[in-house]
Amino acid sequence: MDHTQDEHNIAVMRDLWKHFEPFTQGYYVNTEPSAAESRLKATYGENYARLVKLKDRYDPKNLFRLNANIKPTTQA
Repeated sequence: MDHTQDEHNIAVMRDLWKHFEPFTQGYYVNTEPSAAESRLKATYGENYARLVKLKDRYDPKNLFRLNANIKPTTQA
């Protein structure tokens, strides 16, 4: 596969997404392991803070960090 156009194609798609994003309600976060925290917050909405508390309690070392990772606020 030719990767010479990757950066250009990514930039084009991100620019295009800016026009569609206002019409969405969150994201399907499991498809993008590098999902930005802002996307996770948009998807989980008011539940995000509660999920961080759960992560702090049950996974403070961030063992389960693949896919839509909610980072703990503490590192045990």
